Amino acid sequence: MRNKWIILLLLWLTYMVSYLDRVNISTAGPLMMKDLNMDADSFGWILAAFTLGYGLMQIPGGMLADRFGAKKVMIFGVIWWSIFTGLSGMVASVGMLIAMRALFGAGEALGTGSQWKMLGQFFQGSDRNLASSLYNTAIPLGPALCAPLSVWIMGKVGWQGLFYWFTVPGIVIAILLYWFLPNDSREDSPSAGKSGKKEKRFALKDIVKYPSSWLIFTAYLTKSVAAWGLLGWIPTYLNTSRNIDFKDLGLASSIPYILGFFGLLFFGWLGNRVKHRASLIGVIYLLAGVGLYFAFSAETTNGSIMYLSIASFFIFGAYGPFWGLTLDLFPSEIHGTLSGFTNFGGQIGGFVSPLVVGYLVKSTGSFNYGFLFMIVTLIVASIALFGLDYLKIKANKNRGFPEQKFV
Repeated sequence: MRNKWIILLLLWLTYMVSYLDRVNISTAGPLMMKDLNMDADSFGWILAAFTLGYGLMQIPGGMLADRFGAKKVMIFGVIWWSIFTGLSGMVASVGMLIAMRALFGAGEALGTGSQWKMLGQFFQGSDRNLASSLYNTAIPLGPALCAPLSVWIMGKVGWQGLFYWFTVPGIVIAILLYWFLPNDSREDSPSAGKSGKKEKRFALKDIVKYPSSWLIFTAYLTKSVAAWGLLGWIPTYLNTSRNIDFKDLGLASSIPYILGFFGLLFFGWLGNRVKHRASLIGVIYLLAGVGLYFAFSAETTNGSIMYLSIASFFIFGAYGPFWGLTLDLFPSEIHGTLSGFTNFGGQIGGFVSPLVVGYLVKSTGSFNYGFLFMIVTLIVASIALFGLDYLKIKANKNRGFPEQKFV
């Protein structure tokens, strides 16, 4: 077997670049809204356009990875989304920008199922939870790096030039994947069967008939409302509601994501030591909701940033144990399709979040109701995860299997 930690590094770099490309528009938001005469509602549609394309291609992307191989589909996806990253800087109307962001999202979706499929193949047991947590550090680190870098680039070449320059990392990653990422063959996978027997083939219909699949789907959908609310609106919220000057916006916006990085490390460690991981994640989401409540209630700007950071610590920290749990429930043969199905739910939440938050901000003139909306969805996610643990405990008791899959 090839060095699985080198594989993890390549997957992490790919995920990191994908997050750089998908959140740069959030930092550019205040300037774009001014230049293109957009209000919060219109900008919400632009943010939602990404998740529309990303969501619609999740299940097809995962199925393509299972059918043709993760490496091929991943490289194609990286090249696709890099092209549309650059094209996003060439448009001069809201309608064209919506189209570019939707096509950009479709390209990123091709890589998601492929990446999770490889993680599921090359990592087993406790290593899988650790690998999932390390891999997901790209989610907060991408925005943390992107915010100050984007502000600096826009100061030199404007928001259009920002998108041009951000095509370069994707092309570099595609070359690295081609040369150094192994093909996801059964021989290279530690989970590959040694007996030579023909393994059972699974499809989407084998996933959706189990209650656990829908609980995971629901939890990821509702959690994503809050996660995308943070990713999409933190810079605009701090600029418009907390009156942070644009030149200071990059650093202020990056602080919550840095805390999210440490949350991933901590809960990745803790997830290996807790028996009922679903309930752990449910508690994490409840604590994230508490952080969001105090963030918009804080009287000072520094207080708001502090509580946004606490919320990010929990929301992003849960990614590692969440995906470790999800991959453990199903066999590796369908990890591509499974991740596509789960991520499809996440993108429904990601699509709804900017639209609802944008509408609430426009209609009320305040972000408060947008924050309350995100808090409610975190509570729903927690309930779904508590239900998942209940099903697992009940199934194990009735069937007598300590690690029953497809509960």
